[in-house]
Amino acid sequence: MPRVTVAPLFLVALAGCWSAPEDPEGSLVGLRQVDGRLEFWAGRECAGVAGVDVTVGEDASTDAQEWGMVADAGTGTVETVVVGQPPPGFSGDAATPTSGEQGPVTVVVRGEDGTAFSRTTWSGMDLAPPADDPSAWLTPDGEWVTEGDAERLADHGIVAPLCSS
Repeated sequence: MPRVTVAPLFLVALAGCWSAPEDPEGSLVGLRQVDGRLEFWAGRECAGVAGVDVTVGEDASTDAQEWGMVADAGTGTVETVVVGQPPPGFSGDAATPTSGEQGPVTVVVRGEDGTAFSRTTWSGMDLAPPADDPSAWLTPDGEWVTEGDAERLADHGIVAPLCSS
């Protein structure tokens, strides 16, 4: 009789192993604000991107601002994106958040089937790069880094999105 009880429990455990989070947290490398516009850096070229969603503010039901872009031909490749100025091969929403001062900033990079390559949130941070290094990017942990730091960041678990490349 215990076998009847064990089999359903085993199947439930297996189902749990096969499920994955919709938006893997923490795999986008950097964000900054330049001339009132948010910019993000994926850490490397990210192929297979179908779209990017940016939310600035508490959440979508309060005073949040949202912006999104989609690939014109199904998918495209991005490395850096200025919110409000989609790179070649992408089209974006007309309304754009102009700063991250209203609250947390969340960036979601999605693949062709709608699956998120990454979901990264920055909270309560000044997004203006330091005056002595305007090319720096802010990690979600609050560290200012440059593109030359990508390999070192990977050693600390901060990696580029799970792109299709």
